[in-house]
Amino acid sequence: MARRRKLRRFEPEAIEALLAGRETASLDRLLELVRGTNPTRRGALEPGEARRRYALKARLQSLAIARHGAALIVVATRSPGVVALRLAGRRGDACHALVAALEPAARAWVEAGLGRSRRR
Repeated sequence: MARRRKLRRFEPEAIEALLAGRETASLDRLLELVRGTNPTRRGALEPGEARRRYALKARLQSLAIARHGAALIVVATRSPGVVALRLAGRRGDACHALVAALEPAARAWVEAGLGRSRRR
């Protein structure tokens, strides 16, 4: 039987402080916030709330890439336009990312990372 992952807590105040530049966070803390924001597998969210959370998740992922990109790797998925953001050299991830939803600099970083992995 597969183990169920514990759902992280959604922390809108902490997220807004980070995105507004009033706070900083380690990569581990950013990833915790990404996972807590992710509406996937949360079932009963209203459609508007799910859209809002996906948008926040993309902004947090963009921030993680901007501040800690060297600690992340991009992994292509079977779904066009979706990538997995993994921690380089250790277990863990920053969830799947919809490339088009990322901020422009983060999107360019992802596309460059995909290009590097194709050339290997």
